[in-house]
Amino acid sequence: MHTGDIIKILREQAGMTQAELGKQLGVGKSTVQKYENGMVQNLKIKTLRRLCEIFVVPPWQFIYPEFSSMKEEQIVMKIRQTLLLAKIYQQLSKEGQNRVYHYLRDISEIQHYKKLSAYTIKKDLEQMRELLAYQDGQRRDGTLNITWRDITGGHAPSPESDGS
Repeated sequence: MHTGDIIKILREQAGMTQAELGKQLGVGKSTVQKYENGMVQNLKIKTLRRLCEIFVVPPWQFIYPEFSSMKEEQIVMKIRQTLLLAKIYQQLSKEGQNRVYHYLRDISEIQHYKKLSAYTIKKDLEQMRELLAYQDGQRRDGTLNITWRDITGGHAPSPESDGS
């Protein structure tokens, strides 16, 4: 599910047409169609804010659609867990970080432990391997600098154009 799917679901639940939503957002019907069809990957922050106001939903409903069915406290807990894991990981030596990588790679091959598709896990492990390689070449202090974009697979909002 992508952000456009969430916009369409919320618009339909509100009984609005694409033209009506476009008017409230200050864009045309065709732009709303682009949002809903996933043709626009990075919505402007002002557009996300306005969508939150119109539909009375928190911003992560659009940014992290996989959290859309979770309660706010659950989402905050997931974010805290992720940050804590990242903090612990950063405190490990290079050898420790490599062991974590290899353990994750090994355990991800066991079907019993899989929650996501094999492709998603493989892609995430590849990203982790690349971050470790980056650390080898760029970081001298033994820490891995992880950003929100790294943690969320690039789903952080950006100021790039949203097609309006």
